[in-house]
Amino acid sequence: MNSEQFVEYLQSPCDIPEKYVITLNEIIEKYPYCQSAMVLHLLSLYKYDKELYAKQLKKALVFIPNNIVLNQLINDVELTEEKVNDLKDIKADNRRKSKEELIDKFIKDEPSISRADGDFRYNIEYANKSTHDNDNIISETLAKIHLQQGNKKKAIEIYEKLSLKNPEKISYFATQIENIKKQD
Repeated sequence: MNSEQFVEYLQSPCDIPEKYVITLNEIIEKYPYCQSAMVLHLLSLYKYDKELYAKQLKKALVFIPNNIVLNQLINDVELTEEKVNDLKDIKADNRRKSKEELIDKFIKDEPSISRADGDFRYNIEYANKSTHDNDNIISETLAKIHLQQGNKKKAIEIYEKLSLKNPEKISYFATQIENIKKQD
């Protein structure tokens, strides 16, 4: 916690995160007469650890001369927590109501999905084009796929094209073609 954060939490003590409880305790141990750190530590304990708060309150009352101010701060924290809980409840109710309204509207309107305007035969043409192989696209992986699918003729054609395209691997591709032919 840096000094800017410390001042910020002094201005709004209800916003102290739980992770600063230990840090505030260390500050109090280092500076036991720092009343503002003592008050912030008490408020954070009140918010996150009621048992330790009761023990620490007894010690803090010795160092804090104005107990009325401390009591008012603790009451403010309680009220703020209640307001936050009330707001959460209100938001949850509103979300539930808006979901119910949305469902009711959906049921009332009875929406349906309409068919897209357009010529259906173009879709059939595209589907047919997708099933035809492009002879310009060849790879060893594609040959293996054709072989796994049982299309040995197409796999052999691809290996032959690959051997022409990659003359340094011609013996490898020839071996692959022979292996495919042996499987017949």
